[in-house]
Amino acid sequence: MHILYVPHRARDDYLINALGEAGHVVEAAADHGDGVFMMSGGEYDLIVLDQPTPTARPLKRIVEGARGALLVLTVDASTPAERARALRCGADACFVRPIHFMEMEVRIEALARLGPRRGGESRDGLTLEAAQRLVRSDAISLPLSVREYGLLDYLARHPGEVLSVDRIQESVWGEASEPRPDLVRTNVSRLRERLERAFGRPFIATVRGHGYRFDPP
Repeated sequence: MHILYVPHRARDDYLINALGEAGHVVEAAADHGDGVFMMSGGEYDLIVLDQPTPTARPLKRIVEGARGALLVLTVDASTPAERARALRCGADACFVRPIHFMEMEVRIEALARLGPRRGGESRDGLTLEAAQRLVRSDAISLPLSVREYGLLDYLARHPGEVLSVDRIQESVWGEASEPRPDLVRTNVSRLRERLERAFGRPFIATVRGHGYRFDPP
């Protein structure tokens, strides 16, 4: 899934990296104002909104601004009444710190299975299904691993753009990941081979000395 993380104080790098390691593509806003601007573009499947309490901000405006993305709150403290009010206002889940990431990841997967608001997204000949973690083209479906899906999702969001190995690793593996260009190249190569076997074309082009490009038909 393509996730936007919006902090209300110092950002939670542990959570950002954990979401990245789980195969999601995570972008972090600088602050709440920056987050509202970023989510207005409608590019995200899920918004993780960090704030002191569930009702610290007018959630109805945030839900409207999220343009159909799922909304998950992470808060310092809350009462059952506050959480219930947040859910009635449009939040899809609320977690109180300290957050147990395994529970959060399973909840995100469950929300996607129940029917992501955005549905399958067509990307130049391919349709990516976040809930099932697969890619389709015409009548052919290809199930992907967590990492493969995150990688394809990121590349496909930048059609025709040459993406460096460092940029791909930072976006898909997380900003704090140890530099491993060999790991990125191996994963891209494996994904490209699987796409070519399934659909008859690799969809990913190598630009020698520069990186990779999603190459739609």
